[in-house]
Amino acid sequence: MLPHRRDGLYLAGIKDVYTCEIVGYAMGERMTKELTGKALFIGAQEPAPTCRANPPL
Repeated sequence: MLPHRRDGLYLAGIKDVYTCEIVGYAMGERMTKELTGKALFIGAQEPAPTCRANPPL
């Protein structure tokens, strides 16, 4: 919980375990399943990473 005015502000984050980057987040006054779902939806909107191990010739 982050301090904000009188009450707290919750931050739900989604981390890509492959790249270790935060790909989605949402903030709200209460930690609910809708808040985490919103963060997941935003994270799912990111384009999929491409494999660069074998670039096309």
